[in-house]
Amino acid sequence: MRISSYVTADGTASYGIVQDGKLHDAGKALRGTFPDLRAVMTAGALDQLEAAAETGAVLDMASVTLLSPLPNPDKIICIGLN
Repeated sequence: MRISSYVTADGTASYGIVQDGKLHDAGKALRGTFPDLRAVMTAGALDQLEAAAETGAVLDMASVTLLSPLPNPDKIICIGLN
């Protein structure tokens, strides 16, 4: 399963699952409970995400702008090597 956050052409941010080159929206169904993918992951609700994506709208990848999969992470760890 490949999850993704995205913005539509009208500026609406959402999230869903990428499958077979199409984006299956789950954010519209789950937004009341889980405002973003971070909330879904924190709650361990991937099964709800997958179920909502099966019934959600199917969008063409060219019609959306992909964002970072997990918005507002707790921490970012980087390693530099010289």
